[in-house]
Amino acid sequence: MINKGDYLQYFDIGNRLLQLRREKSLSQEQLANWAEVTTTYYGQVERNMSNVTVVKLEKICDVLGITLAEFFAPTQTPRLDSSEKATVSPTDASIQKALDRLTDAEKQSFLRILRELIVFRNIADD
Repeated sequence: MINKGDYLQYFDIGNRLLQLRREKSLSQEQLANWAEVTTTYYGQVERNMSNVTVVKLEKICDVLGITLAEFFAPTQTPRLDSSEKATVSPTDASIQKALDRLTDAEKQSFLRILRELIVFRNIADD
């Protein structure tokens, strides 16, 4: 068993990103575009072939709808097999359909608006 002090030493960032991306039913290209990184770079990070900065990881977490603390929180979720499919809620599917109809430029604009709404919501909650 890995003790709490060693947890982050053995943390698999790439696998965690893969798991979360699949849970959201996002392609690498979609996630990379919304996080404002290249698809190639994101794929390398997910395969643990490139290091990710905290700033870029935070952008990726924003797209995934989680905080950095939630990203690094210990989970009991087993590694996903490549044949496994994540289930999608009707709301998520509806949002995905709407986003699929947008151009990349419109998606970038939407993402900026969404980030501002999240900031506003967090300020209002305080």
